[in-house]
Amino acid sequence: MASHHAGIAPTRLHTKQPAEIVVAGLLQHRFRKAKAPVLIAIGGPGGSGKTTFSGKLQRHLPETGIVHLDNYKISRADRLQKQLNGPHPEANRIELAVEHLVKIKEGETVSLPIYDLSRGDTGSFEAFTPGKFVLVEGEIATYREFRHLIDCSLFIDSDFNTQLAARIGRDIRDRGHSLKKAISNFLASNLTEFTEYGAESKQWSDVQLFCHDDYHFSIESVTPGFMEDFTAMVNDAQRITPAGCIVPITTPFENDLSICQPAYIDHLAFLSSRGVTRLIAGGTTAEFFSLTVAERLTLLKLSREYFPGLILFNISDDSLPTALELAKRAARYGADALLCLPPHYYANAPVGGMISWFRKITDAVDLPFFFYNFPKHTGNPVTPELLAAIPHAGIKDSSATRSLIGATPAYLLGGDAGIVESYREGACGFVPGLPNAFPDIYLQLETVLAEQRFDDALALENRIAAFKKSLPDVSGIVVIKKYLNSLLGSYPTIVRPPLDEAAGEKIDCSVQLSV
Repeated sequence: MASHHAGIAPTRLHTKQPAEIVVAGLLQHRFRKAKAPVLIAIGGPGGSGKTTFSGKLQRHLPETGIVHLDNYKISRADRLQKQLNGPHPEANRIELAVEHLVKIKEGETVSLPIYDLSRGDTGSFEAFTPGKFVLVEGEIATYREFRHLIDCSLFIDSDFNTQLAARIGRDIRDRGHSLKKAISNFLASNLTEFTEYGAESKQWSDVQLFCHDDYHFSIESVTPGFMEDFTAMVNDAQRITPAGCIVPITTPFENDLSICQPAYIDHLAFLSSRGVTRLIAGGTTAEFFSLTVAERLTLLKLSREYFPGLILFNISDDSLPTALELAKRAARYGADALLCLPPHYYANAPVGGMISWFRKITDAVDLPFFFYNFPKHTGNPVTPELLAAIPHAGIKDSSATRSLIGATPAYLLGGDAGIVESYREGACGFVPGLPNAFPDIYLQLETVLAEQRFDDALALENRIAAFKKSLPDVSGIVVIKKYLNSLLGSYPTIVRPPLDEAAGEKIDCSVQLSV
């Protein structure tokens, strides 16, 4: 049977980058010398995310078109008469699909059928000219009849519950079926026909993927031919360590206070182009305190998709179940490490309770864990006793005391006051907000500190301090967004209450911070 039984989690190959980016990289490397159109089959049971993944993959592959094999279904009336569902070979115009794919493989333009759901048959035709890659997507895409034409086969599986939810939603929403009819279709299509005709194709697929219930995709396995490339790709991010300059990226908001995703993506590209290799997603500078769980995870997913470096993800929350949910999803979405404040409503919490709180998180997820110390806001300072009790990778310390440097494996100074002195005492990194807009001087500071050129580092630190002194006494987040708007042009300056965007009117962006 092709699908995993409910409640059984698949074993997956660990990737930091989203599956679609990894697969796109594998395909581009494997077929870099191919001249004819490369046909990539994307098959699997109905409701397993094939169409969704095809769209994601298309965005990361140059010159790519999609052929949807659902458009080759025979008419709904004929299927009803023959008592056939979609996965049955006789429910599809397979000979026509093969004929079209042969022409596409030869580089010819083909008039593809477009299935009309309202009439239950082919309603129109559309000219298709192949590019370098052609994604052939549908339940039957990995069937035997197409194997001689396919250059690479991807099989997407999912839990039966995920398939059922997708099929029910689609049949009721798009096809006007009753709930009873939708469930009946699922049982006949996914559990009977696809199991009989399509399940076997999983065994010969080149890449096997799994679609989770939130439509996040992970790679389960690849064939030996792809394994060398796969291993090289997924290990790239592991060469970067959480040290040096780490940028706590800001969150841009639209006028309605929703996340402005295009501006966030542009900001990631700007940072990467300037040489930034490490960032914190969803931290204090990102206004995490005003974000929902879904919004915080959106920031992580966008960061992982559009930023090639190391990502620490902030899971801080007063609620232990929420922090655990964020931690578990962070592991799924490719975070490199976790960052977490003590719970920050119940001040002066007992040490035993704090140890228990953090231990439940570190026991639940196998990712490097960094404490986040900000007693000004939490009322619960991270102490040497707490650090000794919880296995951890390091700490981001925004307490301004530097008293914990000797009590942790890796000390990251929060802010930019006293960076040089912290390095003299044993720190290995720093997390200021201003490199969001002015990364160059901070990356230069990282370089001279790594070379232990402390006099040069101190000169840079003094230049930063003089710049900060020239700024009005307003939130650093407001300052950063104001400068980003002047630098990038379209970055919104909006902040969420209780911060006040109006405070940014006092900022003179003609005053710059440069190396």
